[in-house]
Amino acid sequence: MSPEEALRALGLSEAQAIWMRRRYREKALAVAQEDPYRLAREVPGVGFKTADDIAARLGFSADSPGRIRAGIVHCLRERAEEGDVCLPLHRLVQEAQALLQTDRRVVSASLHAMDGKGELVVESPLAGVQRDGSVYLPEYRAAEVGAAERLLDISRIGALRRGIDADAEADGEIPRAQAALGIALAPGQVEGLLAALGRGLTVITGGPGTGKTTVLKCLLAICERRRLRVELAAPTGRAARRMTEATGGQARTIHRMLEFAPGQGGFRKNRSDPLACDLCVVDEASMVDTLLMHHLLQALPPRCALLLVGDADQLPSVGAGQVLRDIIASGAAAVVQLTDAFRQAQQSDIVAAAHRILQGLLPEEQRSRGQGEFLFIEEEDPVRAVRTVVELVRDMIPRRLSIDPVDGIQVLAPMHKGAAGSTSLNEALQAALNPGGTPLAHPDRKSGPSARTLRIGDKVMQKRNNYDKGVFNGDVGKITGASRDDGSIAVSFDAEEVLYDPDELDQLSLAYALSVHKSQGSEYPSVVLALLGEHAGMLQRNLLYTAVTRARRLVVIVGSRSALQTAVRRTDSRGRCTGLAERLKAGADLR
Repeated sequence: MSPEEALRALGLSEAQAIWMRRRYREKALAVAQEDPYRLAREVPGVGFKTADDIAARLGFSADSPGRIRAGIVHCLRERAEEGDVCLPLHRLVQEAQALLQTDRRVVSASLHAMDGKGELVVESPLAGVQRDGSVYLPEYRAAEVGAAERLLDISRIGALRRGIDADAEADGEIPRAQAALGIALAPGQVEGLLAALGRGLTVITGGPGTGKTTVLKCLLAICERRRLRVELAAPTGRAARRMTEATGGQARTIHRMLEFAPGQGGFRKNRSDPLACDLCVVDEASMVDTLLMHHLLQALPPRCALLLVGDADQLPSVGAGQVLRDIIASGAAAVVQLTDAFRQAQQSDIVAAAHRILQGLLPEEQRSRGQGEFLFIEEEDPVRAVRTVVELVRDMIPRRLSIDPVDGIQVLAPMHKGAAGSTSLNEALQAALNPGGTPLAHPDRKSGPSARTLRIGDKVMQKRNNYDKGVFNGDVGKITGASRDDGSIAVSFDAEEVLYDPDELDQLSLAYALSVHKSQGSEYPSVVLALLGEHAGMLQRNLLYTAVTRARRLVVIVGSRSALQTAVRRTDSRGRCTGLAERLKAGADLR
């Protein structure tokens, strides 16, 4: 039996066995046999359950120290994937006990031993906080503590900048900027502009049509006159492009700005080699997670101010944390909430629907029978709902708006699974919109030989950052061709052609339909949202609000009225487990 066959006999896939042979060479089988739980830490695609099954085959006992430690780490990592930076001590013990089916005392003893070895951190509650201690993976605690320290440092430079806001008014900077741009700022916008000029740490938040972009335009004009160096950044390539188009400044992704070096596993811009700027502006800040915020803050020079712009009512970041909400809740920043919808936005059914959703009210439907911008089509059955979505995208909306069905319309769903999830919608839309596209062999390593097929002409999304190719997680493009000579596949992203080898196609997925989470930071001419009872576990107000506010010209919701009512009524009451707001508040109280 070859080493690969021996590894597969343990329960690894062919791709995982090959990865291990390349990584560990002749020691691959010994690594798996000596510590199967190491595979869950190091081998892509191997989780705790797979490692646990391998360990059982090899005769490891259910109470072996390695199993208990791996189960505890698995619980923390699983909750991090759901957004939690840490877990209360008692809850972690409960979850690990349920997973491992062992005595609580065994779990508790192992947990504290891991704390002593630095494998995790058990932290006592902060003074005045009525909760038990919290448990962190070391990298998350380091990021949260580091972010809190830098945010407090930045907030304190307001004293050094005091008077700049008064100067801006006295010197006529704001009137001059308004005249040059041909705009008139509302009082709330002036407040946000003065805060960004005079304070170290500022948050400007507000919904669609409240004028956040207008504030940024004025801010950039004033900074240019004052010769202040400004860095513009956003979490995704799509959001950075929108920021560039909207403000006229040159925005980059946070990863590009910090010069991520994949070979080094980190960022070149850091505390030792900081950015050269006086002000850093981050748009779509609700999408920034704790780890990325920590790296960004480490790269800001000592006297650099930070302006976070975003909509706190949207979904929080995909990664762990709720940074924007925590900063707002802490009181450590100057927070300006823009609430006035301007004349053009006031005439929009989409903006009106978004504001009603935030108030816990159903969007008004009196204009849905005509040519309104917000439509609801009732359909209880998921299969029929998918057919309705296809008809809307293929025929009805392109005729009404004179737009391309692929480029001009984005279908969204709350989740991937289900009869009306994004996976099923993608298959139906591919068949309807690209029936004649030449298929490409696309073996999905996770699902084996019964792989889905991509076709030339398909709308696709990049699933992870690829710095060598210059494409990033969430970038959407179109497959334009395939080479007969070397098998390479060409994908066009914003008119830039990127080549993929056949074995790199697992980086791409169909993008006719996306999850609402994947749509964050994007804007589309038209959005069609599937919203049904089968999505019950994901239905909540901020998800619906995020989906609706992605559209500029038209939103169509296809689904059940009860699902819509649930989404409007249900708020994210659990929240996420983090300590950032408490750390910031404790530090701010000491000033």
